[in-house]
Amino acid sequence: MSGIVGSRFNTRGSGLVGSLGSDGQVFTSSGAGVGAVFETASSAITTPAFGATQSGTVSGVGDGSISKILCDTEIFDTDSAYDPSTNYRFTVPSGGAGKYIFYWCAKIRSATLHNLRASEILLRENGSTICSNNASYNQNLALQYFSTAFWVVDSAEDDYYEVFGQPSVDSGTGDINNGRFFGFRLAE
Repeated sequence: MSGIVGSRFNTRGSGLVGSLGSDGQVFTSSGAGVGAVFETASSAITTPAFGATQSGTVSGVGDGSISKILCDTEIFDTDSAYDPSTNYRFTVPSGGAGKYIFYWCAKIRSATLHNLRASEILLRENGSTICSNNASYNQNLALQYFSTAFWVVDSAEDDYYEVFGQPSVDSGTGDINNGRFFGFRLAE
């Protein structure tokens, strides 16, 4: 039997039984044949952190044009470092330098049926592209494509990060919607 019995935790078939932990503890193991135990979780700090979504659509983006993904609805922002109304970007606050992981995504589509030749989403640091994810459909044009990407970067105070999209269409224009932009400092 596995599960919780009284104040003890039993792992099926392992023969190992441990006590239950308390708030703020995690279940850890030192390896095979060693009893797993609850230990106090590390106090790793992963802030600043932010998350924002795009509420509207950037329409009429020309073939090959790069347009900012306007993530204008904050989900969370621990240090008020994300600007959801003017620049739509995250700026590393004072004391926030370190390694960050960023995740961004968006749906890029052709404004007319099946004219999307390629799509790309980009992450820019201080105005320069540092990472992008692209897809090409030259043989079979698409209506839309949902692109996702993530990147880890060393950041200094006052560095800023923005996300962009680029549709390549056979004719007409492209649209960018369903954008998401998240980031947080990694514990060191």
